[in-house]
Amino acid sequence: MAVTVRHPAWFGAVIRQAMVLRGHHTQADLATASGLSVNTVVNVVTGSRDSYRPATIEHLAHGLSVPASALVALAANARRPDPFTTATDLLAEQTLHGGASLVIDIDAGDASVVEAALVAVLASLEATQPGLRTRLRPRD
Repeated sequence: MAVTVRHPAWFGAVIRQAMVLRGHHTQADLATASGLSVNTVVNVVTGSRDSYRPATIEHLAHGLSVPASALVALAANARRPDPFTTATDLLAEQTLHGGASLVIDIDAGDASVVEAALVAVLASLEATQPGLRTRLRPRD
C-alpha cells in the first residue's frame, strides 16, 4: 500500500529543509545517507509525486534520522505551516539509538478497536520487558 502525500510540493519543501538542517548539502548526499537513488530523492524534494512506497519513506526517514511514522504523518498532514518550522519539529523527533518505528495501516474496520488492542499489547510488553518504552501516536 502506498503512502499518499496530501501536499507534495509542501512535503518536498519540508524534506529539503530537513535535508539541509541535517547536514546533507546536496540531494546526492541525502540519497547516499538514505540508500535511495538520486532520482527518487529529486522526486521527493521537488514534489513530483503524490505517493511513495512505504520502503521509500522508511529509507528517507533513515537518511534524515527520524522515525518513519513521523514522515508518514507529515505526508498526510492537512495543516501547512512554513516548511522550516515543520522541518525543525520533524528533526526533533529523532528515533532513539536502537529504536524502531512501525507504521500500521487499517483499511477496513474500526480503527479505535485496533488502537485499543495495540495499547493493551504495548502496556503488557512494557510491564514484562525491563527498560522497554513504547509510544503509540495516532495519525492526526
